[in-house]
Order: sequence, then C-alpha cells, then structure tokens
Amino acid sequence: MSRTKKNSTDLRLTKQHLMPVNYDNEQQHESYNIYPSFEIKEGNIQEGFHSLAKKIATEQRICIDGYIGVNWDDFITNLTVALKKIGIDCIAFFRPV
Repeated sequence: MSRTKKNSTDLRLTKQHLMPVNYDNEQQHESYNIYPSFEIKEGNIQEGFHSLAKKIATEQRICIDGYIGVNWDDFITNLTVALKKIGIDCIAFFRPV
C-alpha cells in the first residue's frame, strides 16, 4: 500500500506480536478468543490507495477518521498521489488544531 516498503518493526515500537493473517476460528479458547472475527462477503473490502481513490471519486464529500497510531503523513501522501493519477488534483485535508 505504501510507496515506501517498511518493515513492521520500523513502524511499531512494541514487542507485541502481529495478528496472524489467517486464524482458524475453530481454535476457540475456553474463556476468551484473542482474535475474534466474522465472515465478510466477497468484494466488500478493497486494498490499496488506488481503490480508495476510485471510491472517493464517486462521492461528493468524505471524512476519513482513524486511530492516532496511523502514520497520517504517509497516508495523505499516498492518497494524494492516487487521486492525482485518476484526475483529482484538488483536495483539502483538515486536521485538528
């Protein structure tokens, strides 16, 4: 997704393990499932800035919100590049003061 490939350890200052990409829900823990999940229908999730830019292009107004741990500078840079590639060259980002 990002234009610059970074190792997850470069971005995360933690020793906590990453969640596995695949997890067998049949391995339910007796009292607590550390990886709760549910089925998502095919096509409901997209990947990458290009697909996000294409979706944004169909909307009149959007608001993107997220966790403080997101690298917002990287996100904005990559989204701006993807939007410009599909002909959207004017975008305003409002940040909290």
